[in-house]
Amino acid sequence: MLDLKRDSNGCAGRERLVEAYNEKAMVQLEVWYQRTVEGRLVKLDSRTKMIHVEQRNGETERVPFMDIMKVSNAG
Repeated sequence: MLDLKRDSNGCAGRERLVEAYNEKAMVQLEVWYQRTVEGRLVKLDSRTKMIHVEQRNGETERVPFMDIMKVSNAG
């Protein structure tokens, strides 16, 4: 399980997201407003600070980096 550690500003650890992205494994993102997004990380956009997640149904959802609370392997 990849848990994001937050610094004093509440920022999630970038290195954990990069690790999940490089593994190309299915992941589950817990988002701060009590929502879960499951799929593969296909793009880490530093310009917009959005994480692009390709879901099992083929749709891509963009999640704001600052809203991600936890990353874990999808089951």
